[in-house]
Amino acid sequence: VLNSLERQGQADPVVLRALQRLGEQAAHAGAIVQRIRDFLTRREPEREPCDINAVVRGAVALLHRDLDRANVMVTQRLDAPSQAIVADSVLIEQVVVNLVRNAADALADKPGERRIAVATSLSTDGRFVRIDVTDNGPGLAGRTIEQLFAPFYSTKPEGMGMGLAICRSIIEAHHGAFDAGEAFGGGARFSLTLPAERGSD
Repeated sequence: VLNSLERQGQADPVVLRALQRLGEQAAHAGAIVQRIRDFLTRREPEREPCDINAVVRGAVALLHRDLDRANVMVTQRLDAPSQAIVADSVLIEQVVVNLVRNAADALADKPGERRIAVATSLSTDGRFVRIDVTDNGPGLAGRTIEQLFAPFYSTKPEGMGMGLAICRSIIEAHHGAFDAGEAFGGGARFSLTLPAERGSD
């Protein structure tokens, strides 16, 4: 489309930039789908050193418009060392996307301020990196971790319930762990830990 517009002399810079962004987003979405499909078929992530804070920032940025439309304020406290893990950044990004999107969905009917906090940190012994996604919504409503992470369990009427189950599979394939609980002061907290790269502390 870009080449066609340029050949026809319709090279408005604003239009071209918008189309270029759409093309980049489509390519990124295609790469995500392919990476998840590859993971589901072989259960082996493509690990490489990655900046965990950049991964988190990228995940939140992907949801920026949706969060704005839903009047959800997201704060980020990224205290982990930048090059703290060796992981499949695309898969980890999608886990964070899933958790932030679920938190936003939980806030959909909440009156007043809607808040999500995303944080990264390094354990005191330097062995693990932790990502926490916390909201000020209704909390887990008595649901257990086993329920939340069971395949085909969903709190959404239209949901298939595969999101959290796949997220946990991704984290476990990275030799990490997934946890959920009530947030301090109300709301829900979803946490994941990943082994830190040696020397990152």
